[in-house]
Amino acid sequence: ASGGPNAPAPAPSTAFSFGGGTAPTTSTFAPATASAAAPNAAAPGAANTSTTPAGGGSFAAAPSSSTPASSIPTIATIPAFDALFPRLRYQRLVSSALDRYRTRHGDGDGDAPEGESYAAREWIRLLSLRREDESPRGKSVGEALADPTSVLRFASPDVGFRNRLRPSSSGAGGPPPKVYVEVELPHDNDDDADDDDTPRRRQARAVTPHIAREVLRLSDELHLGETEALALYVAACALQAGGGSHGHDGEDGDVMATESEGDDGREDDDYDDDDDGFVQMLIEGGMVGFRTQSPPEPSTSQPPQFPSQPPAESPRPSRTLRTARRLFFRERSALLSAIHEVIRHRVEAADRAGRQNDGRHGGDREAMLVATDPLLKAGLVTNLIKTIRELTASMEGLARGLRAEEEERRRRRSAAAANANANANANANAAWNNANSNVAGGPSSSTGGFGGFGTSHPVGTDSTTTPSVEKNLDMEYALLSFAGMQRHIAAECLFYLAYHAQLTAEEVASTIDLIRDLTNGSDVAGGVGGGLPRLDPLVEDVPPVYGEVPMMTATTASVQGFMSQQHPQQPWQTWNVPVPKLKDPKEWEEEWIANLWGKGQPSLLQCVSTLIMTVMCALDARQVLMDRETHGPNSFGAGNALLPPHSDTSDPSMNGLQPIHTRLDPENKDTERQWKRCDIWGVLFLPYALLLRNSVVPLTSPRGSGSVPSPLSPDANPRTRGTMDAAKTFTDCLTAASQYKSLTFARLSLLPSLGLPSTRSHHKDVVSMGRGDDVSIFDFYISVLAECTAQFMDVLCASGNLPITQQMWFDEENNTAQVEWKRVEEKNYYDVLWGKTVVEDASGPREVDILDRPDCLEDVFALVSSVCSASPESSKAFWKIVEEELELTEDGSSPVTTFRLAPSRCMRLLETKRSDNDSTLLVFLSFLASLALSDGVEENDTDNGASMVHSFLSGEKSINAPSDRHAPFTWSNAISAIRWYAEELSPEVKDEGSKRDRLRRSPTTTTDTVPNPTSYYYGVGDDTESNDRDEASTPNDTHRSQSSSSSSSKGKTPSTKELDEVGKNALTSLLSLISNVAARCPAAREYILDIQLPVPGTDGVSDILQDGCLEILFSLLTTEIPPDIRGLTFMAIANLLQSKPGDTGKSPMGKKAWELMECCQFVPVKYLSRYSSFAAGAGSAPSMSMYNRNQPRDDGDVPNSYFPKTADYGMIYIFEHVEGVVGTYPATEGFLYLLTTLIKVAGCPSDLGSHWRLRPGCSPYIEYVTDFILPRASGTARHVKPLPFLTVADEGRLTSRALEVVEAVLVRYVVPLALDRATLSELRESNCLTMKAANEELGLSSNTSAIFCPNDSLDEDDADDFSQDFNNICLYPQNVDPGSQMLEVSYGEPVSLPKTPGFFILSSLLSTSKGQLLQIIQKLISENGGSRDIQSFYGKSVMSKLLAIALFRETPPSFSNSREYNELVGRQQRNQLDDASCKAAMTYLLHSMIQQPSPAVLDFCFEDAFSFETTNCAPDDAVLWRERSLLLSMRILCAAAAREEPFNRAIKHSPKQLSVVPTLLF
Repeated sequence: ASGGPNAPAPAPSTAFSFGGGTAPTTSTFAPATASAAAPNAAAPGAANTSTTPAGGGSFAAAPSSSTPASSIPTIATIPAFDALFPRLRYQRLVSSALDRYRTRHGDGDGDAPEGESYAAREWIRLLSLRREDESPRGKSVGEALADPTSVLRFASPDVGFRNRLRPSSSGAGGPPPKVYVEVELPHDNDDDADDDDTPRRRQARAVTPHIAREVLRLSDELHLGETEALALYVAACALQAGGGSHGHDGEDGDVMATESEGDDGREDDDYDDDDDGFVQMLIEGGMVGFRTQSPPEPSTSQPPQFPSQPPAESPRPSRTLRTARRLFFRERSALLSAIHEVIRHRVEAADRAGRQNDGRHGGDREAMLVATDPLLKAGLVTNLIKTIRELTASMEGLARGLRAEEEERRRRRSAAAANANANANANANAAWNNANSNVAGGPSSSTGGFGGFGTSHPVGTDSTTTPSVEKNLDMEYALLSFAGMQRHIAAECLFYLAYHAQLTAEEVASTIDLIRDLTNGSDVAGGVGGGLPRLDPLVEDVPPVYGEVPMMTATTASVQGFMSQQHPQQPWQTWNVPVPKLKDPKEWEEEWIANLWGKGQPSLLQCVSTLIMTVMCALDARQVLMDRETHGPNSFGAGNALLPPHSDTSDPSMNGLQPIHTRLDPENKDTERQWKRCDIWGVLFLPYALLLRNSVVPLTSPRGSGSVPSPLSPDANPRTRGTMDAAKTFTDCLTAASQYKSLTFARLSLLPSLGLPSTRSHHKDVVSMGRGDDVSIFDFYISVLAECTAQFMDVLCASGNLPITQQMWFDEENNTAQVEWKRVEEKNYYDVLWGKTVVEDASGPREVDILDRPDCLEDVFALVSSVCSASPESSKAFWKIVEEELELTEDGSSPVTTFRLAPSRCMRLLETKRSDNDSTLLVFLSFLASLALSDGVEENDTDNGASMVHSFLSGEKSINAPSDRHAPFTWSNAISAIRWYAEELSPEVKDEGSKRDRLRRSPTTTTDTVPNPTSYYYGVGDDTESNDRDEASTPNDTHRSQSSSSSSSKGKTPSTKELDEVGKNALTSLLSLISNVAARCPAAREYILDIQLPVPGTDGVSDILQDGCLEILFSLLTTEIPPDIRGLTFMAIANLLQSKPGDTGKSPMGKKAWELMECCQFVPVKYLSRYSSFAAGAGSAPSMSMYNRNQPRDDGDVPNSYFPKTADYGMIYIFEHVEGVVGTYPATEGFLYLLTTLIKVAGCPSDLGSHWRLRPGCSPYIEYVTDFILPRASGTARHVKPLPFLTVADEGRLTSRALEVVEAVLVRYVVPLALDRATLSELRESNCLTMKAANEELGLSSNTSAIFCPNDSLDEDDADDFSQDFNNICLYPQNVDPGSQMLEVSYGEPVSLPKTPGFFILSSLLSTSKGQLLQIIQKLISENGGSRDIQSFYGKSVMSKLLAIALFRETPPSFSNSREYNELVGRQQRNQLDDASCKAAMTYLLHSMIQQPSPAVLDFCFEDAFSFETTNCAPDDAVLWRERSLLLSMRILCAAAAREEPFNRAIKHSPKQLSVVPTLLF
């Protein structure tokens, strides 16, 4: 399973296989050597018959095969396997019929043949329900599919039958008497015996003691009846012997044998444990949360050893027993898997029928609906709901039993530890008395003083005694995990049915009741399971931050007491008193997640979320739903039969909605009291309000005056008078959802529980919706949620029910508190006048508790942003699609109708409010950033969301009609706002005449002015007057200005400002908007980069200097901004620099960006230069924590970082000392993404930094990636602690970003043909020859475009640079002007010219000494199972944590917050903090934990190294990033292999022996 420990697994029929043996070929039963047939395999030919050797573990036939079964006394008759376990047969019949149906008709959209084919008629007959006049054996397939209940049935043991199965021995020392059972044999072809009443053959079989033990063990483990366990064991024996799935044996039916196995349970060593992979996965999934900690060990001289896990079963289960276990789980899952498969094919058929809006379009296409509609009429939906209830109750019972057993184990271990401590106490007392005697002058002990402590064994106890063997609970864990998987599959079946089929009001009401009962739990009447209560993020639902206090044994106490007596001048605390140890944050987090999974709450949240989506689909009034009576769409087309669209012939009565209305009426207080989670109840209001939308005309705001009665209100429609008021219910649903914070639940709990695209795309539950591609269930979920959210937004805007902003709510609450306080003061005043006693209250007005804040405007649009980030394709739902007719063509043909995106009602209203209310501006910007992710209607870039947003912000189009009341928001306003933040955040040195050095500004040629938009932005200090701009002449000056905290300027105090939450949201919204639009719209990139803002002077507007867009963004990077905003700024710059499609030349703006980055010194070349002695005019460098890496160091002395904690080290400082503390690296990832983009658009300029570096070029930046980032990210760096990662997704992102840089460099590198001075034509010819050889000789034709650059991208500079790689060129400092203060001049010796980055990387990969880069790539490819276990390891890890966080809604816990809470409680207990102060501090702590609504941020990835097509990647999608790192690693190896031969040939013909000297020293 990929979604978590208890997440749904693929159908067991494909998740595991059966091991065992083939039919024996001799008269003896040799150990199995080959895999047995699967349960649905046909029976092989007749096997030789024989009796079982003495002591064997097989089922033996009666002494004579000719003896009739009736002549042998038997204790029971065992029905055939398929009679007691029929689900596998149903699944086989369904699968084979579906295979024939698909073979006949395929899955395409082509026309179906006329009439019903035989396969279609067979399919209809197979699923038909039995008529009353028929009485065939057992259930029909249709009846079984319509009733999937009783997945797990727990039988009570039959003591009498067990005694008969295990008789006592027949005499003194003799063997027990033989016991026989009568086994019912299957028909020769039981799959076709559905209507066959022919009696089955029976045969008597002997049950050996070994078989009896295993059968009873199977019965106990799986909670089966003894007869069921015997039938299951018989089928497992048949599988071991090579028989069919029904336990069918040879023609004579003499015996069904298992492997030769004695009573001791020993078995052959050839068994493949991989066959038990599925069962083992179930066990591991069920164990999560129950076994998280090993028991504490007492601190005695000889502590007893307790196993951290229960011991293995003794004896080990036989192969037959393990096969029986697998067969059981497969059989139990077969029916729901078959139902799931049928429903998915039904969805496909319904999709085709809905698109044609005609259910009768070619007989066979209708057959799927005709065949499956009887299942709905037979109560399939109700039975699926019942199944979920049953499985939840089973899970609760299993979990309760497991917790009780684990508690009992802990009790026994504690008792054993106390017993050991008591024994040690006896020894301690003897030593204590001995010590006191010595002090008092009495006789000394033979051991001499304290020498006897811990030398003797505990009194009265054997030191070698071991605890008794504990009961093995593996199958209990497996059943628990299996029940969770089956529950989720049943919930998904409900979702798929509601997605396309018309449900009844009773079925929807039952689903709502199920959601209520699951969330309430069994503590409430009618509830089931453990429930989903609101969790406490500080105390009850998180583990303690401190470990258990080590047990203070009597020995320790005696020593401390004695030493305190002898040394009273020293306090007793100095004598090693055990103190609790602070847990490691990672350990605490793993324990926290495991505890939640142990309670089953994350898996329950998944199930509840699926059921919520089911209700959304069932109440949807915009889709074409299938009618189960007509086997096609509803007669009215799009709409919902629960409340049909109004027409002249429709019945407007809403009585049919009464079952739903009773449960979803916000005014019904009795119903409200039935819900423990009103936020979940409120989510269901959204689709209910949308269902009522078309019946409420007109829509009015509750704050407005005058309400026009609805046709369905009691006053307007007599037929509904006294039943319900649709208009009022509609309004109440909209407001109640906000009051209950249901939108916050949808954003932070519902959406994460739906999964991630990559973790759900490989699930078996996919359906081909007639488009030729597999659509995961995640795509279904997100499309439904996006459509519901978009309609809800439209309803809010149309009815005027948009909520107020957070600031407005806070002001209102604050004013209310002030009014209340004034009233209290007035009352007290008059009470004093009347002589009444007044209790003085100096507390003042009450504090506004933001935990009570309802969902505000920011929360509404934060949900939109989260939905669009989870699935950018869903952004189209928030646009309006309009139809246009193009003009007639010249040939006179009819006009062409096209569709395009247009502003929605919500966008227009928000744009108006943005103009009237500045507090909504950030919401507007984040909304535009989300809409920019949308694709166009016609699937072209000129009409996508980014192009439309650009047209609005560039002035080409307008969202609303032009108005004189307000000016539209433009790109210039956005860039101006960013400049304002950069200036406000810039550290200014407070001394006269000294200002912060600025990046160089360009001279202007125009005097146009731009309106100052700073009034829209707030959150950073006070507005200050603009200062004069000074130019920085060297990178050293600019770099020095970045580190305000470490400024070495004497007498100068830097003044810095920090962003508050509003400022962070403002910059995030602006940068996300620029990044999203620029990545998808070439015209926007060109427009934004051309923006030049005039620099305000002291007397107006300057006409000399201008700020360019790039300069402004880079100046923001030189300020102290959070890592996430820094990374977003890097990403915005990178997306702005992307080239146009088809443009392969080097970009001048890219070269300019290289120079700006060199000027900013993000990579501290000055401090890390291999030859620098820091005497080039820059002063002395900070002391580095570097050491000789050749000297090994102890583990305890290994540092966390390589470099000192000073901002002079730029991105290295941020990487190690800022991001490394948290474990996530957004700034470094953004910087790496910018490096990749610069290499793609501008190459690696060889003259970069030539004005101040003797060794110019881009080598320092590439070495920063290959020699610093990649070793740290991959864990191969020596003599430093491993780099911490918050999640595996963070590790995958950082690794992928670094590999992207390596790939981009390598792809651009071409080995020249001529080594002296290659011309451009020769370089391009070499590129073509290398590419041709890769295609023809290495078989890399499918990857050629990804590992080679096009010839058009090469220029003369590349030809010169690549040729110089094969000549050792030295630079002589003597030839440089000493006054130039160039770096490395003071070294005094010749300095080698750096090789190009491509040569450096290629030589590292192809080095015979196995360079570091090659070792890193090898490790990345092979770690954690390589490409085999991505879903199970990475998907499980990330989903487990996401679901755990989702349970806490907006206040997720953290180790630091829990630690701070413990410290507050400790201070209060020590009377260091009074109650009022402690309460205020805890309230502040809770407020700080609230996840404020903020714009969601997406990462961008290039399709390949030389493509500018980007895709959006979810930051938390660990599976995607792991797959990407593997893909990049393989591409890098392919690119290196393609260049290996020409590279080696060039080195061989080089006139000199080449050497690679790095630029930097890490």
